[in-house]
Formats: sequence, structure tokens, C-alpha cells
Amino acid sequence: MNTGERIRMLRSQKHFTLAEVSRQIGMTPAGLSLIELGKRRVTTEQIELLAKALGARPADFFDAELNAATRKHKEAPADV
Repeated sequence: MNTGERIRMLRSQKHFTLAEVSRQIGMTPAGLSLIELGKRRVTTEQIELLAKALGARPADFFDAELNAATRKHKEAPADV
């Protein structure tokens, strides 16, 4: 699942419309739709605004497998 799909999933779970969320983050519903469809890149600032609007953490929009791999890498002992 890509970032846009996760954004759409979280928005749908909260029962928010494109118009409601886009208004909160200062963009058009069409622009948010393009992000959700993966046809437009989302900026760091937009991720932060989306997280706040959806009551989520910015990390919630990214691949869980990638997050797990990152945690695993951080937990691995350093080679001496």
C-alpha cells in the first residue's frame, strides 16, 4: 500500500470527505484526490497537516514493512 492509499484509508476510516480534509490542510479536493491516487507527490508539510487533520502520526502514512525494517536496523547491534 502506498502513501496515498494509506491517506485515503485513514480518511475513510474517520468518515471525512475529501472536501473536509482538503479545507483543513489548505488545498483543493482535486489536489488531495491526486495525492491519494498516487498521481501527485505529497510534501512533508502536507503529511504533517494531514496527520493533524486525521488524528494520526506522520509515520502512519508510510509502509509498515519499511517502518519495521527501520526499527529492526536501529535495534541491531553495531559491528565492532
